[in-house]
Amino acid sequence: MNNIAINDIANKDALGICSGSKLIGRVGFKLKDAEGNVVQEGKVPNNIVLGIRYPIIKLLGGWGTDSADLPFVRQLALGTGDTAVTIADEQLDSELSGSRKLTATVPTIADDGLSLTFSFLYDMVDDAVDNQDIKEMGLFTTDGTMIARTTVGLWRKTPGLYFEVYWTIGYQKQ
Repeated sequence: MNNIAINDIANKDALGICSGSKLIGRVGFKLKDAEGNVVQEGKVPNNIVLGIRYPIIKLLGGWGTDSADLPFVRQLALGTGDTAVTIADEQLDSELSGSRKLTATVPTIADDGLSLTFSFLYDMVDDAVDNQDIKEMGLFTTDGTMIARTTVGLWRKTPGLYFEVYWTIGYQKQ
Protein backbone atom coordinates (compact mmCIF):
# COMPACT_ATOMS: atom_id res chain seq x y z
CA MET A 1 0.00 0.00 0.00
CA ASN A 2 2.94 2.37 0.48
CA ASN A 3 3.40 2.53 -3.30
CA ILE A 4 0.08 4.34 -3.84
CA ALA A 5 0.54 7.78 -5.36
CA ILE A 6 -0.87 10.63 -3.30
CA ASN A 7 -3.28 11.47 -6.13
CA ASP A 8 -4.74 7.95 -5.92
CA ILE A 9 -5.61 8.22 -2.24
CA ALA A 10 -9.02 9.72 -2.95
CA ASN A 11 -9.73 6.61 -5.05
CA LYS A 12 -11.30 4.05 -2.73
CA ASP A 13 -10.26 1.18 -5.02
CA ALA A 14 -6.60 2.17 -4.60
CA LEU A 15 -7.04 1.80 -0.84
CA GLY A 16 -8.64 -1.62 -1.21
CA ILE A 17 -11.98 -0.26 0.02
CA CYS A 18 -15.12 -1.51 -1.68
CA SER A 19 -17.02 0.97 -3.82
CA GLY A 20 -19.97 0.86 -1.42
CA SER A 21 -17.95 2.63 1.31
CA LYS A 22 -17.97 6.25 2.39
CA LEU A 23 -15.89 8.50 4.63
CA ILE A 24 -17.84 9.01 7.85
CA GLY A 25 -17.49 10.30 11.34
CA ARG A 26 -19.13 9.18 14.57
CA VAL A 27 -19.03 10.86 17.95
CA GLY A 28 -19.72 9.11 21.25
CA PHE A 29 -19.84 11.01 24.51
CA LYS A 30 -20.43 10.24 28.18
CA LEU A 31 -20.91 12.17 31.37
CA LYS A 32 -19.48 10.21 34.32
CA ASP A 33 -19.49 10.79 38.05
CA ALA A 34 -16.40 10.62 40.29
CA GLU A 35 -16.77 6.83 40.64
CA GLY A 36 -16.88 6.33 36.86
CA ASN A 37 -20.61 5.62 36.64
CA VAL A 38 -22.23 6.78 33.40
CA VAL A 39 -24.80 9.50 34.13
CA GLN A 40 -25.69 10.28 30.52
CA GLU A 41 -24.39 9.16 27.12
CA GLY A 42 -25.04 9.61 23.43
CA LYS A 43 -23.83 8.89 19.90
CA VAL A 44 -24.25 11.04 16.80
CA PRO A 45 -22.92 11.05 13.23
CA ASN A 46 -21.05 14.06 11.91
CA ASN A 47 -20.12 15.70 8.63
CA ILE A 48 -16.54 15.65 7.42
CA VAL A 49 -16.22 19.19 6.02
CA LEU A 50 -15.19 19.76 2.41
CA GLY A 51 -11.96 21.62 3.03
CA ILE A 52 -10.32 18.70 4.81
CA ARG A 53 -11.59 15.54 3.07
CA TYR A 54 -8.52 15.06 0.87
CA PRO A 55 -5.96 16.06 3.54
CA ILE A 56 -7.58 13.79 6.14
CA ILE A 57 -7.06 10.78 3.92
CA LYS A 58 -3.41 11.79 3.73
CA LEU A 59 -3.34 12.13 7.52
CA LEU A 60 -5.05 8.79 8.09
CA GLY A 61 -2.82 7.01 5.61
CA GLY A 62 0.45 8.87 6.06
CA TRP A 63 1.16 8.73 2.31
CA GLY A 64 3.26 11.07 0.26
CA THR A 65 6.23 13.19 1.16
CA ASP A 66 4.04 16.26 1.61
CA SER A 67 1.91 14.66 4.35
CA ALA A 68 4.55 15.67 6.90
CA ASP A 69 3.55 19.27 6.29
CA LEU A 70 -0.08 18.65 7.22
CA PRO A 71 -1.28 19.65 10.70
CA PHE A 72 -2.27 16.83 13.03
CA VAL A 73 -5.88 16.29 14.08
CA ARG A 74 -5.69 16.77 17.83
CA GLN A 75 -8.28 19.27 19.15
CA LEU A 76 -11.91 19.18 20.17
CA ALA A 77 -13.99 22.30 20.79
CA LEU A 78 -17.48 22.58 22.24
CA GLY A 79 -20.09 25.17 21.37
CA THR A 80 -23.56 26.43 22.18
CA GLY A 81 -24.84 26.83 18.61
CA ASP A 82 -27.45 24.57 17.10
CA THR A 83 -27.34 25.64 13.45
CA ALA A 84 -27.72 22.60 11.18
CA VAL A 85 -24.42 21.00 10.20
CA THR A 86 -23.27 21.27 6.58
CA ILE A 87 -20.20 20.01 4.76
CA ALA A 88 -19.30 23.63 4.02
CA ASP A 89 -18.86 24.50 7.74
CA GLU A 90 -15.49 26.02 8.63
CA GLN A 91 -16.06 26.76 12.33
CA LEU A 92 -18.48 26.07 15.14
CA ASP A 93 -21.61 28.18 15.21
CA SER A 94 -20.76 29.50 18.70
CA GLU A 95 -17.56 28.06 20.21
CA LEU A 96 -17.19 28.21 23.99
CA SER A 97 -14.07 30.19 24.84
CA GLY A 98 -11.52 27.92 26.54
CA SER A 99 -13.29 24.70 25.50
CA ARG A 100 -10.57 23.44 23.12
CA LYS A 101 -8.89 20.30 24.41
CA LEU A 102 -6.02 18.26 23.05
CA THR A 103 -6.50 14.52 22.68
CA ALA A 104 -6.28 12.69 25.99
CA THR A 105 -4.41 9.76 24.41
CA VAL A 106 -2.68 8.82 21.18
CA PRO A 107 -5.37 8.26 18.50
CA THR A 108 -6.35 4.60 18.12
CA ILE A 109 -6.32 2.93 14.70
CA ALA A 110 -8.96 0.23 14.15
CA ASP A 111 -7.82 -3.35 13.51
CA ASP A 112 -8.89 -3.10 9.85
CA GLY A 113 -6.88 0.12 9.45
CA LEU A 114 -9.84 2.03 8.02
CA SER A 115 -10.74 4.24 10.95
CA LEU A 116 -9.09 6.32 13.63
CA THR A 117 -10.53 7.30 17.03
CA PHE A 118 -9.59 10.39 19.01
CA SER A 119 -10.44 10.64 22.72
CA PHE A 120 -10.90 13.77 24.81
CA LEU A 121 -11.53 14.29 28.52
CA TYR A 122 -12.97 17.30 30.35
CA ASP A 123 -12.18 17.18 34.07
CA MET A 124 -14.67 17.17 36.94
CA VAL A 125 -14.20 20.91 37.26
CA ASP A 126 -13.74 22.80 33.99
CA ASP A 127 -14.70 26.47 34.14
CA ALA A 128 -14.93 26.78 30.34
CA VAL A 129 -17.68 24.18 29.96
CA ASP A 130 -19.28 23.69 33.39
CA ASN A 131 -22.94 24.76 33.45
CA GLN A 132 -22.91 25.58 29.73
CA ASP A 133 -25.52 24.39 27.21
CA ILE A 134 -23.37 22.21 24.95
CA LYS A 135 -25.09 21.78 21.60
CA GLU A 136 -22.25 21.31 19.10
CA MET A 137 -18.77 19.84 18.81
CA GLY A 138 -15.97 20.33 16.31
CA LEU A 139 -12.83 18.34 15.56
CA PHE A 140 -9.82 20.49 14.64
CA THR A 141 -6.23 20.19 13.47
CA THR A 142 -3.40 21.72 15.45
CA ASP A 143 -3.43 24.77 13.16
CA GLY A 144 -7.13 25.41 13.92
CA THR A 145 -8.67 23.98 10.73
CA MET A 146 -12.02 22.32 11.47
CA ILE A 147 -12.32 18.89 9.89
CA ALA A 148 -15.68 17.78 11.27
CA ARG A 149 -18.70 19.20 13.09
CA THR A 150 -21.78 17.75 14.74
CA THR A 151 -24.70 18.92 16.82
CA VAL A 152 -25.56 16.92 19.92
CA GLY A 153 -28.95 18.12 21.09
CA LEU A 154 -28.54 19.69 24.52
CA TRP A 155 -25.98 18.62 27.12
CA ARG A 156 -25.03 20.33 30.34
CA LYS A 157 -21.81 19.34 32.09
CA THR A 158 -21.93 20.25 35.74
CA PRO A 159 -19.04 20.39 38.24
CA GLY A 160 -18.32 16.94 39.61
CA LEU A 161 -18.84 15.14 36.29
CA TYR A 162 -16.24 14.03 33.77
CA PHE A 163 -17.11 14.55 30.10
CA GLU A 164 -15.55 11.97 27.74
CA VAL A 165 -15.71 12.30 23.95
CA TYR A 166 -14.67 9.64 21.43
CA TRP A 167 -14.57 10.83 17.81
CA THR A 168 -14.07 8.23 15.05
CA ILE A 169 -13.24 9.09 11.45
CA GLY A 170 -12.94 6.44 8.76
CA TYR A 171 -14.51 4.39 6.03
CA GLN A 172 -17.71 2.41 6.50
CA LYS A 173 -19.77 0.26 4.13
CA GLN A 174 -23.00 1.95 3.10
